[in-house]
Amino acid sequence: MALKTRTYDKVKWINVWDPAISKTWTDNYLAEYKTSWPDIRSEIEPVCNEGEEASAFYLRSLTAGQLHKVDRLAGLEKIVEIVSYGVCSWENLYDGEKLKKAQFTSDDLGPRLNSECVEFLGFFGFVDLSLLQILAIQIMQLSRALK
Repeated sequence: MALKTRTYDKVKWINVWDPAISKTWTDNYLAEYKTSWPDIRSEIEPVCNEGEEASAFYLRSLTAGQLHKVDRLAGLEKIVEIVSYGVCSWENLYDGEKLKKAQFTSDDLGPRLNSECVEFLGFFGFVDLSLLQILAIQIMQLSRALK
């Protein structure tokens, strides 16, 4: 099996910060989401109730060089590198009351989220599964296609 690279750019991943949503709805949404990306259909995006807000992440696949670099890393360092290269932007994330904007730098392998923004994302998450891990999995799903 050869490793292939797909170049999906700016795929929108919606993340709903609302514990009131039922587990069944979430499971159904995620199942349909995974069968439809990268052609995300607007009708399967979550609709927020009054007072709720959805965060959105724009993800890109890693280049061959970036994949080679992260494959040599391990643990949290690997997850951080995947996220720093793979997040294009985000919407509706707040640092206290202030809207937090994604900021970027670059290296010889291309544009990347700066370290302060990666650390900011590390504060979000679920029990035993941080947002960094979730984003890394989504980015690698975009990046790898085994044939």
